[in-house]
Amino acid sequence: MSALKWCTYSVWLLACFYVGMGGFMALQVKDMHEAAKALPAEPVTRGAISYHNRESLSASIEEAKARTFFQPLFVHFPEAMLFLFTAMAFGGIGALTACTKRVALDNVPIAQLQVGMQAMLGCLVGMVVLGMAELVPTLLLTGGADVRPLALSFFSLLAGIFTGRFFDWLGGMQAKLFH
Repeated sequence: MSALKWCTYSVWLLACFYVGMGGFMALQVKDMHEAAKALPAEPVTRGAISYHNRESLSASIEEAKARTFFQPLFVHFPEAMLFLFTAMAFGGIGALTACTKRVALDNVPIAQLQVGMQAMLGCLVGMVVLGMAELVPTLLLTGGADVRPLALSFFSLLAGIFTGRFFDWLGGMQAKLFH
């Protein structure tokens, strides 16, 4: 039974890392391209290709590097789904981090953990974090704000690590807002 739990843990961890890192890279590259477009045009040529400026060239180089490993995420999914997948993956990584902590520091045998369910719950918590990241600025700011990939990844990871406390906090927020 323990070997099956370790296999489940490993599959979830690898899948979450692949999707999380790929989504994060795709979103970072998109931000790099947008920032480069906002800068003045200072054409740069590399080989037979001309770029808007040096920053645009750097963004294209980073995109090419990331595409070699994360091709499916760059080609097949729209930006909104990349945000969703990234948040869910980092939530899953956070939940698996909590499992690792319990095994390593609390001496809980992995056979006693529901690794798959905890990873799924972490993914769902990541989805809630994405919703909150979109909703809160919309409610508080007139123009809204763009979700930053690094912040989204970090808060999804933290929420996944502290899933139980996250739900307690969310319940407290709900009670304050609706009572």
